[in-house]
Order: sequence, then C-alpha cells, then structure tokens
Amino acid sequence: DFGATVSPLVLRLQPGGGPCSGADFAEPFGTLDFFDVLGFLSLFTAQDPAADITDDGEFNFFDVLGFLDLFSAGCP
Repeated sequence: DFGATVSPLVLRLQPGGGPCSGADFAEPFGTLDFFDVLGFLSLFTAQDPAADITDDGEFNFFDVLGFLDLFSAGCP
C-alpha cells in the first residue's frame, strides 16, 4: 500500500498510505496516538469539517464522543 505524490518533476512513493481509521488525523498514519488526539482537537477548535465526526454540520460533544469511539476501536 503506497501513497503517491505527483508534481511535474517528481514522483515520490511513500509506504503506508493514508489514515487507517476516521480517528487517524496525524502522521505516522496507521498508528493511533496522542498526535491524532491533538490533530482532532485542533481541527475541532477551528470548526474544520474534518472534525465533524457526526457529519451534521455542528461541532459539539457528540463529535468528541464519536472521535473517542473511533480512536478506541483502533486501526484494523
């Protein structure tokens, strides 16, 4: 599984690909850790749509609970 970045001059392959779950907000992807919590909280505070876990257009406690559920489920 490889993620790819393409520009006119460079093709860079990176092992690991993207996030392993909806709670995987920070590199290294494929591992859930403290940095994913910080990433979620940063996006949540900024009301970034990526932190709207319930996808209802609101940023509230239910998004935090949803994130915690995803985080505790871990990566497949």
